[in-house]
Amino acid sequence: MSRHTLFVLWLAAGCTTAQTARPLPQGTQQVSFSFGGPIFEVPSSGGLTIPIPNMNLEYRRGIKPKLDVHMGTNLFTPIIGVLGLHGGATYGLLSQDGKRPALSVTDRLFLYSNHFDGRKEGVQALWPVNELELNVSWKHGDHLYYVNVVNNIDFLLPRLLLSPGVGADFKLGSWQLGPHLRWYAPYEDTTLAVLTYPAPGKRGAIGVGFTLSRRFGGQ
Repeated sequence: MSRHTLFVLWLAAGCTTAQTARPLPQGTQQVSFSFGGPIFEVPSSGGLTIPIPNMNLEYRRGIKPKLDVHMGTNLFTPIIGVLGLHGGATYGLLSQDGKRPALSVTDRLFLYSNHFDGRKEGVQALWPVNELELNVSWKHGDHLYYVNVVNNIDFLLPRLLLSPGVGADFKLGSWQLGPHLRWYAPYEDTTLAVLTYPAPGKRGAIGVGFTLSRRFGGQ
């Protein structure tokens, strides 16, 4: 698995998982479909920019008043011969109290493998990435707004990869619509990157995504 493939997988790991600004209420279940990713310039397109068409399907369940667990699979990476799975949990550290926002922490483990790809020869590898996320959120009516910062640790090439983000969850009956925006590693110079990421000062990559979720049971 090449270094560039690892970079693409790291970009695929974060932006389009279902956002977990707060844990689900105990007993509540949620199924989510997420789409989007880092914005890049399509080669030989005359400057056309689109988000990586990354897709994730995820299941969440609230198991305690302040704790939920989630698991999912990446629907995009099999196109490049890689199976992607992830699982994790969100814990509520502080509840919202008036103007004081809620605070939560999420940890996810992503596992990517090309062991099942028989279409080409090459080195088979298992690529683990841990994602630690700190969320600050405000609920206004039925809608939720949040800011967060994410740190991704690639166990094969360990380094600090901090990415700030903002987003919202709009309640539509039993459905949730969640747009989110992230700036991946805004301190990283991408001038020499294989792909062109149109970010301010050629630093990092800007990512956009949308999540559609359906909740069942619970409160």
